[in-house]
Order: sequence, then C-alpha cells, then structure tokens
Amino acid sequence: TSRYGFYTTCEYKRKVRLGENAYNNGKILQEEAMQRAEDALAFFKQCALKHKCKKIFIVGTSALRDAPNSKNFIKRIKDNLSLNIRCIDGKSESYLGGLAALNLLSPFKDGTTLDIGGGSSELCLIKNNRIISC
Repeated sequence: TSRYGFYTTCEYKRKVRLGENAYNNGKILQEEAMQRAEDALAFFKQCALKHKCKKIFIVGTSALRDAPNSKNFIKRIKDNLSLNIRCIDGKSESYLGGLAALNLLSPFKDGTTLDIGGGSSELCLIKNNRIISC
C-alpha cells in the first residue's frame, strides 16, 4: 500500500492516441481516435466494476484541452458509458504526475518528474518528499 492508501490490484494498458491527426486538422479530435478512446474507457470501466471500484476518475489532458470538439467527446462518453471526464490544465497534470511519483516510488526524497505526452510536457519538482513546484 502506498502512503496515500492506493495500491495496484492489476495493470492493463491500451494505446489510444486521442490527439492522433488532430494537430494536422485544426486540433479537431478525429473519429477513429475518439472510437479508440471510447473502446478503451469501456474496457477500463468493466475492469473497475469487476474489481468493485466505488469511484472512477477520468482526466483529459493536452489533446482534450486543445480540441475545439472536446465537449462533444466528453458528452459522447457520458451518454454512451455513463462516465465523466474532467479536463485538467497543465499545472494540474504536472501536480498529478508528481503525486503519482511520490505515491508509487516512495521514498522519493528529491527529484523532478517529466511527463512527455503527445501534445505537452510537464515538469514537477520534488524536495524532501514534497511537491515544491509544478
């Protein structure tokens, strides 16, 4: 168990690439990428239900922040899967990356996290097991 009370029960990965071809098309999310994301979210929802999760938190990052059709995608997921997506800013994304490092790599006394994504990169500075700056 981590210092925040979370622990990994299983690990699955899906390559979604929500922003694929969006940046070449006015940052508009493309149907194929949105369908991959919806399929992945449906899979993870089933995993969460199987493990009796009480809450599911989904955050959208750069591709969703930048897309003019992000509200349509968020509504689509709500309508089709009954899941809520919260679009977060870069600072929140950076903070969550730092929090994940503290949670999973403890002890993590001093260091910097770097999250290199498809549309943005975030840094978080950690000193004495505390997030100092994001």
